[in-house]
Amino acid sequence: MADATDFVTVANPEKVGEGMAMHVVYTVRSGPSVVRRRFRDFQWLYERLVEDYEGAIVPPAPEKVQLGRFEEAFLRGRCRALARFLQRVSQNKELVGSPRLTSFLTADDATFAAAKTEVKQSTAPGVVADTREQMGFWFQSAMSSASSSITRGIKQMSGEATVEEPRSTPSAPSAASAAGADPWAEDPDLLEFASYEEFATKLENNLTNVSRHAGGILVRQREWSASLAGCGETFKGLSDAETDRTSPLFHELGFSFEQAGKAGEGSSARLLQAFVEPLQDAARFVRGIKVALHQRLAARKAAHQASTRLRSRQKHLNELRARPADASKVPGAEGAVTEAEQWLAQATAHVALVTDRLRQNMVQFKEQYLAEVKAAMQNYATLQLKMAQDLAQTWESSLGSFENAASMAGAAMPAADDGDDEAFSV
Repeated sequence: MADATDFVTVANPEKVGEGMAMHVVYTVRSGPSVVRRRFRDFQWLYERLVEDYEGAIVPPAPEKVQLGRFEEAFLRGRCRALARFLQRVSQNKELVGSPRLTSFLTADDATFAAAKTEVKQSTAPGVVADTREQMGFWFQSAMSSASSSITRGIKQMSGEATVEEPRSTPSAPSAASAAGADPWAEDPDLLEFASYEEFATKLENNLTNVSRHAGGILVRQREWSASLAGCGETFKGLSDAETDRTSPLFHELGFSFEQAGKAGEGSSARLLQAFVEPLQDAARFVRGIKVALHQRLAARKAAHQASTRLRSRQKHLNELRARPADASKVPGAEGAVTEAEQWLAQATAHVALVTDRLRQNMVQFKEQYLAEVKAAMQNYATLQLKMAQDLAQTWESSLGSFENAASMAGAAMPAADDGDDEAFSV
């Protein structure tokens, strides 16, 4: 599968349907495979990857928009954003092996439609087998409750922990320890994961600011290019209005300004694709860290609830054993304790899985982020240098024409004198 996703493209947006039912279908190419997918299919892929690989930093799909979503310029940018989304997914060492991704990239329409109707993938690689199904409705309710109760962000703390160094995750407490202190009451890795949250918050803010300023540079460069082209049109208009003496000069000026404007506009288009859009995507990518952090918190809260339930059942069992009259109830209470121990063991394994996956993804994210930002900065410097060279070449090639046109205009004009007649010299 890795070979098939080394190079993914999204192109040829096609409007389908009419009125409120109108939508856009995109051509997705991955290796030899070519499929047609609409925007909500990309959203489906993102949501399923987040669900299947808890703790993974899944790059978010582009946001849905309502205004201008059928305009050609928007659709071209949307194709590039969707392609970057798929490329980022395929660069993740774990996500690239997802059956969901394989189905998205290779399945025909009927097969893909059937895949989308599946309630839940059986098991993603590395996931504890059918954890939620084994734990039943209780686990699902606990995870849902934990997710909804997590506040926006973790308490921010200074310093950044080293993500390469492995840390321990609490193992499932025995029935004996269940009656003592609850090991899930506090997070032993709070400092580490709080530093991830702080890192993500600062990085998202900084990238958002940089992308905003980059957008401002793009706007000003486009305005400047348009002004050059406008000057070119004006000088050509003067060339048509003037006499033969000055017309060649104005014509050359108009042509040179138009060429400079075209060079600037071409550079602006390249700047958008190679600098501005990648920075905007990088800021969106950072949000995947926060999603993964919240999933870990939800898993820990579910384990804490499982631990609390085990402690409660163990306490009840001890009380029954202390009362001879309730001896008949002991077997049932022992079964309940065993069930709670199984739930806690599975919840503990789930926390370990999510925690380890998040640590590994943080290492990969930082490497990928540094490479992408470095590439964006190099692209900006290269584009600015090329634009300067193109402009220099344009004006340099025009100098000779300016001189010839000016000489012709000067030779054809009478010399200026001290009289009342108006004189014009170049």
